[in-house]
Amino acid sequence: MTGKHIRTLEGHTQGVNSVALAGDFAVSTSQDNTLRVWNWMTGKHIRTLEGHNTYVNSVALAGDLVISASGDIFSQDKTLRMWNWTTGKQIQTFYADSPQYAVAIDPDGGIVVSGGQDGKVHFWKPNETLRRMLRGG
Repeated sequence: MTGKHIRTLEGHTQGVNSVALAGDFAVSTSQDNTLRVWNWMTGKHIRTLEGHNTYVNSVALAGDLVISASGDIFSQDKTLRMWNWTTGKQIQTFYADSPQYAVAIDPDGGIVVSGGQDGKVHFWKPNETLRRMLRGG
């Protein structure tokens, strides 16, 4: 038995590294150094998030917030960046010691977790303003 193809989203200019889904919305990351926000149900591109200067490797969603992980062995961008995907505004940046390849955030926004090229799992605490946004306050 095979699944049914529903839709293809096009717009990145290089390879797609990661996709996260929440309800009708999806966020994709790419080797073109961007994140793209989509309404996957309609196929509409909502916005492009720019700020990384190398590959965006991973993405996680929590409410209106997106966190992205970036880096490769040749760049200085070893960051996690938090965004409000509904406004496109970058909210907070975390600076790591190595390229970051994976990211997750707990639903209440109290902890961000990333995995890096250094073979370590890193735990980060977002600022209080960010945690309030995640809790809807």
